[in-house]
Amino acid sequence: MVSSTRMEAVNFRQPPDPALLHTRLRKMISKNIGIMHYRLPESTDRNSVLYGPILSLDDLDSIGEEF
Repeated sequence: MVSSTRMEAVNFRQPPDPALLHTRLRKMISKNIGIMHYRLPESTDRNSVLYGPILSLDDLDSIGEEF
């Protein structure tokens, strides 16, 4: 399960951005599938969706979407 609550721009007094929310969710779901299903390790490469730890939305927004 991936919660979108802390990924929503409106929670940070910014205008709603459905495309950004969709990208953030896609990254987190991809990361979870990679780690939980394929048992891939977290990465230190910021271009990888497996990058970790993700401590902020800035971290999430800066990572890539490739494994």
